[in-house]
Amino acid sequence: MSQFLQSHGVPTHSHREALQYCPHSIPRFVSQPSPTSVHIGDSQVMACEVNFDLVPFTHWEKDKEALELSDRLIQLPSGALVISNASQTDAGLYRCVVENVGSSKSSDEAPLQTIPETGGERKLEFLVQPASVAKLLGSGVLLPCVVSGYPAPHIRWMFGEKVLEESDGRVEVVGGGSLQISNITEEDAGIYTCVAENSNTTIETQAQLTVQVPPQFVKRPVNIYAHESMDIIFECEVSGSPAPTVKWVKNGDAVIPSDYFKIIKEHNLQVLGLVTSDEGFYQCLAENDAGNIQSSAQLIILDHGADHGVEVERAPHLQRLLVLNATVRGSIPILGTLAACLSPHFSLPISCLKTVDEGQ
Repeated sequence: MSQFLQSHGVPTHSHREALQYCPHSIPRFVSQPSPTSVHIGDSQVMACEVNFDLVPFTHWEKDKEALELSDRLIQLPSGALVISNASQTDAGLYRCVVENVGSSKSSDEAPLQTIPETGGERKLEFLVQPASVAKLLGSGVLLPCVVSGYPAPHIRWMFGEKVLEESDGRVEVVGGGSLQISNITEEDAGIYTCVAENSNTTIETQAQLTVQVPPQFVKRPVNIYAHESMDIIFECEVSGSPAPTVKWVKNGDAVIPSDYFKIIKEHNLQVLGLVTSDEGFYQCLAENDAGNIQSSAQLIILDHGADHGVEVERAPHLQRLLVLNATVRGSIPILGTLAACLSPHFSLPISCLKTVDEGQ
């Protein structure tokens, strides 16, 4: 439980001791715990909302002693404390504390009173409902669902149209009804519904989980060697969620689409009618809410005088075709077609030659 809370930005007491924080803002309580009561066996929420960047440095105290969290006592991402299946031992004075480097700030102290269950019907109501959220691939999420009422409700979760089953500690219901998911995968994205029901009524609420996946290269740009006036294409194919935005940079300057520089097939960069000044390093930059990546390749403009008798022609899809006339094994002419086999020095691997007519 403590490992999960730490992975979700909610520290345990021992973990807090190792934290150090340089504040970007002065701790401020947006909401604080207030006096309240709870029926034995029911659930209650003690409010505590602070600056978002301070939530990981917030913990709770009961009667001025650190409160140990458990499956029954959980701290929500907002900082609030959930007490489920309340017992008489939960009665006391509660406050939340923000620990800074060498100092701390406490909220107002508020009493929680426990009330014996009388058996009278109490309408089911949500004390806290889940909200749609986006989380990074591999991280964890806590979808809160806290319900009060009598008879005590049974809470179950739906994923899409199917009942969600708990599995190997990765998917668990904690705090009387909140759903925690660890090590999120892309398959976890979707609509989650919290259903609370007793013998009298059923209520439900839902939220969407979006899984963010950092950009990844499906195809990277590669070095290209070409002559002036040729057309070339740098390929760049990326995946990620949300769909990454892609831009091109040449020698550190952004490439602006024009009559000569075109973005084709989503993210590929086409350069038309090469001139000497087009030579340089080209970078494909991809970014989304989950991260960013870059990959670079070099464009080298070849000197026509260095052809050494090799004829270079333009071809569809910018594949360079070379027609090589050579004499091997005496006087046997061989016509070889080489596709994208050029090295910077026009060395021609034997594996690139395709014999068309060997003769007699």
